[in-house]
Amino acid sequence: SMLSGCESVEVLGRLVEERGSSFNAIQVGVAFSTLTKLVEKRGTGMGEDGGVVARLLLDRMGETVGEFKHEHFCETLVAVSKMDTVSPSPAVLQAVLARALELSGALSHLDAEKVRGVLRGWDAALGPTLEAALWRRAT
Repeated sequence: SMLSGCESVEVLGRLVEERGSSFNAIQVGVAFSTLTKLVEKRGTGMGEDGGVVARLLLDRMGETVGEFKHEHFCETLVAVSKMDTVSPSPAVLQAVLARALELSGALSHLDAEKVRGVLRGWDAALGPTLEAALWRRAT
């Protein structure tokens, strides 16, 4: 796809700025994994440009999170969590949390564990609430 074919953070950034507001859940997921690969490849970390792209994508993830299937949801969250300079706005966090709870019945034990780790990393206060809810469903 045009997203995974991006050669640099800059090219991906332009695409996200121009079209990101119409991305669906799958495109958001692909864009995040592409960003991760590009950042790893250049080896100098997220940088200002990477951070801008990631924040735009996070906002879009918040808007499309209801479309995420469990496997994409988990993969995308893990990709986002590797970007340690980026954390979601409270509104996005709430949307992601709500989706995590909706999907928790479909998540494997391992995926539930990953999702919990990411969300706890974003907001330590979510720990106990999340734990109770995810475990109730995952066991």
